[in-house]
Amino acid sequence: MSTIVVRASDTALAMDEVVKRLGQDAYILSTKQKNGQVEIRATTEAPKPRRAPRFDVSNKTFGEVLAERTAQVQPAPLSVPEPVVVSTPTPTTHQPAFRPDPTRAMGGWPGLAPGFVADLWVELGQDADEVRGFFSQLCAAILPSQPMGYAPRTLIVGPKGSGKTLTAARLAAMMMTEQSMRSVRLIAPRKERLMAADALSGHVRLMGLTVERPLHSEIRINPDWMRVDATLPQVFDLTDTTPDHAKALVVEGHTEVILCLPSGLHPALIARYLSDWRDLSPVVCLTRTDDWQPMPEELSAIAASGLRLGLVGTGSALLDTLARPTASDLRSFATGWLNPNGART
Repeated sequence: MSTIVVRASDTALAMDEVVKRLGQDAYILSTKQKNGQVEIRATTEAPKPRRAPRFDVSNKTFGEVLAERTAQVQPAPLSVPEPVVVSTPTPTTHQPAFRPDPTRAMGGWPGLAPGFVADLWVELGQDADEVRGFFSQLCAAILPSQPMGYAPRTLIVGPKGSGKTLTAARLAAMMMTEQSMRSVRLIAPRKERLMAADALSGHVRLMGLTVERPLHSEIRINPDWMRVDATLPQVFDLTDTTPDHAKALVVEGHTEVILCLPSGLHPALIARYLSDWRDLSPVVCLTRTDDWQPMPEELSAIAASGLRLGLVGTGSALLDTLARPTASDLRSFATGWLNPNGART
């Protein structure tokens, strides 16, 4: 029996070498990743299965037989590898190993594959001016060219439980701190009359602000709601609002739309939310990043949609918990991808 060990950069090349040396009737004994390469052990004959040990049960009670068998060390069953069926090689160009692209659709994403992690190690070890690869492409695709939080009107939208209300309060605090504004109008439209205090009122009371709670029907018929004032910015907390209803509040050239999404969502679900709100050209705010830092699949889903990551929320306080991400922040996330089982930062 002839046994060989073949190493190559990917499985396809290794299999080609096995067929070349042992023929198409070769048996694969093992396949594993080693030192960034694929290692395959193959042979020309299938190993013979071991037979289970026999026991003499003549003139013995059930208890005696059971005691003998449980005292024996049972060998692990040896499975016979299935014969490898290798198609006839075609003269086409060999397909290279998968390289993730943050701007393409999410189908076929490999997750934290060994090849991706190895490439990321090399890329993050380079100087900032020399970085080339997935991380640099991600930064170019996802970081906005202009900072958020300076528009006269800001609409905060997103699915239920995404942190819109807390983000609205944090954005108001950021505006008052950075722009030395005395006040910000916080507006939370409602479908019906309130029967109890809301969470937003509790947040902004600490800043000396109040929350305006007009009915959606009042906004649609009152033209005053379409007026904006640069000296008194408006922040709308839009709960249970459809993209069409939010579009009615957009004042051309004076409105920013922030789409809140909690970190840790499946990339397919992120893509669906981004598609629903794409017509409003929102900037994404990832919330709860202290509970779960965003993974490459999540950031790639945002990049693939053509939208930008403008804000990142963390913690539960109002001040210094809403930040505009930079390349350094994304590098911190990427460093965590290299050690996904390590401690959270």
